[in-house]
Amino acid sequence: AFSGAAMANPAELGLEAYLEAMGVAHQRQAQYVAALQASVDEVARVRELLGRLPDKVRHRAMVPFGKHAFFPGELVHTNEFLVGLGCELQLEASAKQAAELLGRRQERAAAALARARLQLRELEARPGGAMLSSPAQAGASVPGSGAPGPQAAANRA
Repeated sequence: AFSGAAMANPAELGLEAYLEAMGVAHQRQAQYVAALQASVDEVARVRELLGRLPDKVRHRAMVPFGKHAFFPGELVHTNEFLVGLGCELQLEASAKQAAELLGRRQERAAAALARARLQLRELEARPGGAMLSSPAQAGASVPGSGAPGPQAAANRA
């Protein structure tokens, strides 16, 4: 994440060095925001799948066999999940319990995403920061604003 201590006074660094440091900090923070957004999106997709799997006793699927081969098979016991808790601990849970755990993870990831976006906006608000924002960042959705970002439009297409 962004650390304010990494930025020095512009008078000490010189304008070019300051702008370069701002650019690097902005790029790192933008990558962090993108990674967090991907995490939030993936958790949402898994939660959606957890809601559908227990609807049937068996599901047909193509089962991977090595890196390049698949064969037809079935998923059974689709209401039983092994949930990673961290530190190599796992919990056997029902789909409902797993969805609740993922819901809490999604809330924490969304809060971290909101903080990271705020830090990115703070970087852009610094002197010279206006040159750092890209059109893609300007269109990013802000949690709670009701405005969808560019990813939402891509998902609808």
